[in-house]
Amino acid sequence: MNMDIYFRQTSLFSTLVMLVLLAGGVGLIVRSLRSRGGPPAKEKA
Repeated sequence: MNMDIYFRQTSLFSTLVMLVLLAGGVGLIVRSLRSRGGPPAKEKA
């Protein structure tokens, strides 16, 4: 069984948008995992 993957040509703008959204999603996941395991942070007044 073979799987062929083809990539369509995209513009620079579309590529940058995809990379920014991907980085933002990864950042949100990392932020949620970091805030999960520790004591609640004290707020500075």
